Parts: sequence; C-alpha cells; structure tokens
Amino acid sequence: MSPRAVDKRARPGNEHQVVRPSAPESPSAVTALQTTTRISQQKQQPAKAS
Repeated sequence: MSPRAVDKRARPGNEHQVVRPSAPESPSAVTALQTTTRISQQKQQPAKAS
C-alpha cells in the first residue's frame, strides 16, 4: 500500500463526509430548512392573525 493509493482512497471518503451534512437528506439540513421556513411563516402570520 503506497501512501498515494491511501490518499486516493481517503479523498473520496472525505468528500462524501463533507457532502453529507449539506445534503437535503441530512437531519441538520432539514432542521435548518424547517427553522428558516418557520421564521418566514412567523414574519407573515402576525399581519394575517391580527
């Protein structure tokens, strides 16, 4: 196992780990979308509610 072969194998794994948190399927990303949606809804609702 040469260091270069290890680096090539490690890079795709690191890329997947970096991409996963920003992926829509990620719970953290979904929570972020929900919070932004809630904030936008809260800004629009008070005018209609009152």
